[in-house]
Amino acid sequence: AALGGGNPVYDQQQGNGDYSDLAHLVDFINNFNGANYRDSLEKLVNVNALLKAYAIDVITGNWDNYAFNQNNYYLYKNPQTKLFEYLPYDVDNTFGIDWFNIDWASRNIYSWYGSNNRKLISRLFNYQDYKDRFSFFVNRCVTTIANNGMIDPWLDSVRFRLQPFVAADSFYSLDYGYSTTDFFNSFDQSLGAHVKYGLKEFIGAMANHVAASIDLNPVPPIISEVRHQPIAPQQNDTLYVSALIEDELTPDQVFLKYKIGYSGQLDSVQMNDSGLNYDGLPNDGIFGAAIPYLQSLDTIYYFITNEDLGGLMGRAPRSDFYSVPVTPVTAFYINEVMAANTNTIADEAGEFDDYIEIYNAGVAATTYEIYITDDSLNIDKWQLPDTILPNASFQLLWADEDKAQGKWHTNFKVNAAAESIYLWRNKGWTWHLLDEIHLQNEGTDVSRGSYPDGSAIKYVQSTPTPRQSNVITLINDQSTFTHQIYPNPIIGNGQLNLVGFPITNGWNYSLIDLWGRTVAIEKLSEGQSQIQLDQVVSGCYILKITNGNTKFQTNLVVIGNH
Repeated sequence: AALGGGNPVYDQQQGNGDYSDLAHLVDFINNFNGANYRDSLEKLVNVNALLKAYAIDVITGNWDNYAFNQNNYYLYKNPQTKLFEYLPYDVDNTFGIDWFNIDWASRNIYSWYGSNNRKLISRLFNYQDYKDRFSFFVNRCVTTIANNGMIDPWLDSVRFRLQPFVAADSFYSLDYGYSTTDFFNSFDQSLGAHVKYGLKEFIGAMANHVAASIDLNPVPPIISEVRHQPIAPQQNDTLYVSALIEDELTPDQVFLKYKIGYSGQLDSVQMNDSGLNYDGLPNDGIFGAAIPYLQSLDTIYYFITNEDLGGLMGRAPRSDFYSVPVTPVTAFYINEVMAANTNTIADEAGEFDDYIEIYNAGVAATTYEIYITDDSLNIDKWQLPDTILPNASFQLLWADEDKAQGKWHTNFKVNAAAESIYLWRNKGWTWHLLDEIHLQNEGTDVSRGSYPDGSAIKYVQSTPTPRQSNVITLINDQSTFTHQIYPNPIIGNGQLNLVGFPITNGWNYSLIDLWGRTVAIEKLSEGQSQIQLDQVVSGCYILKITNGNTKFQTNLVVIGNH
């Protein structure tokens, strides 16, 4: 099959045109013949969900699908589990609709796909445990819902609710000439031609066929939908693990077995369906347990077991372990925001949009679970694209509500008059506030940011520093010098010492407050080493020292004056 370039058989609905994962899957199911086929397949495909979906296809007579007609399905690569999910759609050719002179209510459920040999399905039935799971899913569906005793009252209620809308639909009769009476009767009886069963007729016939032909064997507990939260755990997090357990007997003694590091000691904790371990609702079949307080920066290896009351043991994964690395604590911060950008920096479209700068003060880390919002009640308003931010790096987000311009464009704008912005980490079941910034009457082309980078205290910056540190020293190419300013904060007499500055005539200093107002500006004398700020009121300021070509800028805190 053509997978990329030319006219691909598969149309990629989302992604960057990379078909390599799908190509690997197609190659595997067609060509892999090793003894560990099931182990390898279960690392590529959510097999239990596939068997469930196929069971429903069979008992509803959905032949216009992958298995029989090679049609009407999506393959979705789950970003958390990295498994392909089979998603059927367009299920109109069901419940006895037929164009091939086939009685779909009496077809062998174990070779329902016929001679098409669609290997993602057909190869499953070479293994008895997969065949038994399929039988389990078919039987459960038929005995719990897909039989006349259970579903007919519901179908009657649907028929009477829909009937007036069908009668009012002027297009209805254009569909094969069917009338409102045909609609009413089709629940109970065949209409002839391609409608060879009424809905209730087909459901009853299929239920009887399944009861007469199904090959039911005891199945070990089926462990599916294994998840851990957070998806990317960090040091000091608690890791919550959950799984769906299905069996013909009541699940008993479900255990999470884990170790820290591949050579670590294997520990065990019982999983419960109590609703108290982030496992959904009580008695919903989803079991959960916790691995508390991850201290080691290592990889957690785990698997899940369940022995049912019949003594059969289920395990997930089939062999080996699930693994999840523990990373250092995220150190992402809102480092700078400009709410009225008119000519400071343009985005990739040449537009001067407002921006938010994210700073990573820690080790290289993923942004996968990071969200930013301007609404304290909608904390997952915009998720950062999944990427790795290196240590001490800066990432600009364009706050322009224009996602068509690129992945770093948010779905909200920044209000210069008054705005609060919050940076959150999604820990799966809980949220952690990483940073916040509050804006008020922001000036044009003036930003507000952290000093030093990553600090919780935010200052007005009359000299914005997008994509670079807020602690800047700008010098010309012909002069270099080392410098020191102390004390900072200034407490008491307001005397600020300057060390290492090559001050000559023509140098001056200015002091700018949080609203961008210049509150002090004076010339400096040659060799001057002190500035007296005892008349400056307590507060936060930007100090600039410059001679026109060479400029030094820093943030300054004054405490105790006036």
